Amino acid sequence: MLGIAYSLDDRARDIVLQSIFERNQTRGWQLQAAHVRTNHVQIVVDADGSGESTMTAFKAHASRALNSVETRGQHPHHWTRTASCESCRASISLQL
Repeated sequence: MLGIAYSLDDRARDIVLQSIFERNQTRGWQLQAAHVRTNHVQIVVDADGSGESTMTAFKAHASRALNSVETRGQHPHHWTRTASCESCRASISLQL
């Protein structure tokens, strides 16, 4: 990552989570899980297309949302350039 590390406070985490819900809904994806931490985000989603394009869509939407409310100006690097993106094509059912 270039520059100073970016940390998500409570408000920013809420904004990112809301942007995940919005992007999921507009694309018609099935969100299975989302976990927004101070220094990373984990998402499990059923989506068409590659994992890379799905990840890019989430990152772009969240960045726009964060930039629209940032009080200290736009942060040029909310996310690292790359991220771990794994695809799983299996469908399982868990009963608790």
